[in-house]
Amino acid sequence: MLKLRGVDEHYAEIKRMRKFISEYKVVKLEQFDRYLYNKEPRIKHIIRSHMMKKDMLYVSEGMCSTNADWRAGYDPGLIKALWVMLDFCEDAEYDSVAEYPSKLRFSRSGEIYDVCIAEQGKEQSLNVFCSKFITEPCRFLVIVEDKKQISKLTFEGIAAYCMVAEDGEVKYYRNEG
Repeated sequence: MLKLRGVDEHYAEIKRMRKFISEYKVVKLEQFDRYLYNKEPRIKHIIRSHMMKKDMLYVSEGMCSTNADWRAGYDPGLIKALWVMLDFCEDAEYDSVAEYPSKLRFSRSGEIYDVCIAEQGKEQSLNVFCSKFITEPCRFLVIVEDKKQISKLTFEGIAAYCMVAEDGEVKYYRNEG
């Protein structure tokens, strides 16, 4: 039997990555590569190169985008949320952009997680919104800018608080009170 080589061999991954970049619009190159969590560097390069040749992917200044000008679709909050998801589990069963207050939603082992951002000074608004309008069961991974925000966030379903560094390092905290 003839063994497939190159692009044909990785068609399913190319399709999955096309969906990924279409969903998130702009991601860091490291995030794109981490989403291909079980592939060796050579395979990641083949997938990226094929997508770039077909104008499915543009790479510039360390960013991947569906558009040649990645700045037009850049959402720094979504970039942080992607770091949390990729750190928490690289092989989510499902993931997509989510509605306010969340940036993205993913599932892992049958559990649904929403990654949201608590902007400094707007914690009470987030508490009220989540308490009144979130009706489906969900676990929240809440990105904070400062540990002092943690005690101000009181809505149900918070699994962890996260601080995300520019390089993608994620630190997790729990409110023990």
